Amino acid sequence: MAATGGELRRLVAVGGGTTGALWTQIVSDVLHRRKDLPRRKDLPRHTIGAAYGDAFLAAVGTGAAKPRDIDSWNPVARTIEPNPGRAADYDQLYQLYLDLYPATRVTAHALPARQR
Repeated sequence: MAATGGELRRLVAVGGGTTGALWTQIVSDVLHRRKDLPRRKDLPRHTIGAAYGDAFLAAVGTGAAKPRDIDSWNPVARTIEPNPGRAADYDQLYQLYLDLYPATRVTAHALPARQR
């Protein structure tokens, strides 16, 4: 987004991947971004999915909602803050991956064909 001049003001994590604390923390650390996790007691498993955001965009597009209504549609139950120490560790590991990948690309792509 930054490369196109866009600004990411808020990151909201939705769906089944938000039900586990470990995964949501890892993603926040890797992205170096705070994430809001909404919960809705009137929806299955108390989580919302991407289609809920689609519905909000449709409501805005039809005039049934205003962009400023997003907070009332999407109340935050919890906010995950990135852990700077772990984020730095993930950055180092990602750099190692980038260095290693060119040498292992062919083998890595051949491995799935060997699975039974």
